[in-house]
Amino acid sequence: MERLTRRGADGGVTLAEGCTVSEALERLAGYENVHALLAEEYQQAEARLAALRGQGRARSAGFQQALAEKLRLAALLERLEKLPGEPPAPPL
Repeated sequence: MERLTRRGADGGVTLAEGCTVSEALERLAGYENVHALLAEEYQQAEARLAALRGQGRARSAGFQQALAEKLRLAALLERLEKLPGEPPAPPL
């Protein structure tokens, strides 16, 4: 993937040579869409876990799979939400 931005020594961000604002905004919109989809999947995994707990299936294979999926999604969201130069967010 070709970068559309460059970070300067002062920490500021500029467009890469030959890149337009429109191209950069389209790429940003794509990342925001991915973030929204991951957040929705995370909520669905939490709901599935709650349902399985309510059914008394907290030790089932399905519960373990849903928990693993929730943790995977949490890690991906954490990476997307981390801003450069800031410490990572605490685990969800």
